[in-house]
Amino acid sequence: MSTTALVQELKDNGEDFEWYPTSSDMIETVGRKLKTLFDDSFSFMDIGAGDGRVIEAIDKFHQRYDKRCERIEGGVSEKYAIEKSPILIQQMADDITIVGTDFLMQTLIDKKVDAIFCNPPYSEYEAWTNRILRECNCGHVFLIIPQRWKDNQQIADTIKKREIKYEVLSSNDFFNAERQARAKVDIIYFNLSGGKRESWQRNVEGPKVDPFEVWFEDYFKINLDKKSDAGEYTAERAKEEAEKARIEGQLVKGKNHVTVLAELYRADLDKLMKNYQAVGNLDAEILKELGVSVGGLRKALYQKIVGLKTLYWKELFNKLESITDRLTSSTRDAMLKRLNSQMNVDFTESNVYAVIIWALKNVNKYIDSQLLEVYLTLTCEENARNYKSNTHMTKDTWRYCYSGEEKAKISHYTLDYRMVLRVHGAITKPGAYSWETSNGLANRAHTYIGDVFTVAKNLGFRVLGSTFDRGWSSNKSNTFYYTKPDGTEGVFAEIRAFMNGNIHVKFNQEFVKALNIEAGRLNNWIKSPKEAEEEMGIEDADQFFMTNFKITSVPMLGTGTED
Repeated sequence: MSTTALVQELKDNGEDFEWYPTSSDMIETVGRKLKTLFDDSFSFMDIGAGDGRVIEAIDKFHQRYDKRCERIEGGVSEKYAIEKSPILIQQMADDITIVGTDFLMQTLIDKKVDAIFCNPPYSEYEAWTNRILRECNCGHVFLIIPQRWKDNQQIADTIKKREIKYEVLSSNDFFNAERQARAKVDIIYFNLSGGKRESWQRNVEGPKVDPFEVWFEDYFKINLDKKSDAGEYTAERAKEEAEKARIEGQLVKGKNHVTVLAELYRADLDKLMKNYQAVGNLDAEILKELGVSVGGLRKALYQKIVGLKTLYWKELFNKLESITDRLTSSTRDAMLKRLNSQMNVDFTESNVYAVIIWALKNVNKYIDSQLLEVYLTLTCEENARNYKSNTHMTKDTWRYCYSGEEKAKISHYTLDYRMVLRVHGAITKPGAYSWETSNGLANRAHTYIGDVFTVAKNLGFRVLGSTFDRGWSSNKSNTFYYTKPDGTEGVFAEIRAFMNGNIHVKFNQEFVKALNIEAGRLNNWIKSPKEAEEEMGIEDADQFFMTNFKITSVPMLGTGTED
């Protein structure tokens, strides 16, 4: 979408928050300076990121390639953004992580990155600049702001308090920009680096003056001599299970869980702040007698805030079964790892929906890629059959075909409904460690079969029960059923596991048709149901074409229903 069309859509939807896209020459100025600061990859956050174009441009600017034009290193390793407009968030690349929406509702203290960029709304540039420089938890900041910033006393005071050095990289304007404006601006590099984070924070180089310390002193005004610390105050750790039970008790059935969770979080955070302010109002001599130090209070509060955010984000993630139940073991772990990285994000209603938007954007990509991954694990010489037009796959093709990389070179084939699955030690020997086996079947085999069941569910074959519900011994048959669209049950698979690591499976033929057709479509081996019929000999291919599940909402969070 062109910038003009995007701006018009923002205006039509009431989401035009003074988004003036940063020009390519401005980005290049920032990129050149970053090259002098980082030899390799670095984490980068754009505040007021728009459609994410600055992050993407900086990433490309820093990537390095070999003689074959393949990327070898460099670029932005972790991409973060704060952006208020849902329309612009939708335009961002999938690998950009939203860590906040409304800038005024976020804290920057706990968002540890290597560099921050911001091209703020110029009607509010003073507040944005001052807040970024006061709270940022990084060593390098780049701002594009009106040239009158030099006359602002608040900004000058912050620069002094945090011992910031700065350099005006260039002066520019938006007269000929994609979206024109009269503003004359400076592109400024602020250097805050030089300090080591405390041991209870991430052990990497950080800003010279800790932003949390500055904020703590300003907010709580505790007049206690730092040199006379007699001990450290350690807050009693709240019992997580009790806290979770309390939160669960507040979630009313039928009410939007996002709204309720956000309200509970804000109430808990307000209570926490008031308690620490009350401590700050105590007489300094009493605090000394109790062995309470400013450093101890600051550390305890930081841990409390992080713990509170973690508690609420975990509670939210536990409500995302409608997403995670559609993922295989490896893709579920990858997605939850990305979601867990959000735990330093402020738990506001708009932030939660931004995270859900990200999840919805990525989960369908995961669902497609995991089908191909499982298809590849099922592929072996005994299971594969050529497409009718494929005359190149011979016995020699399989000769050294052990790895996924080698298997991926084989194309245009289908899988038979009778398969031999190879898992190292499917049936475990007596005396196996408890973490290796469950009910006689190796845990890796449980995972293997469970991943197939997940893919089957996404293709419309909801398997009843799991492998953990059955007892397993060598050559013993276990039958699994699935629910048909009309509510009746049918046989999904008959499975036998053996001591040698092989698992013999007789799958439902309709499932294998759907699996072959969707794998062929996603691999671009077939383009239509007609091609599937011609290549695979499946007469009713149209009923299986494009049937791999797509999720568009998270119903139990009040965001709609599954499609």
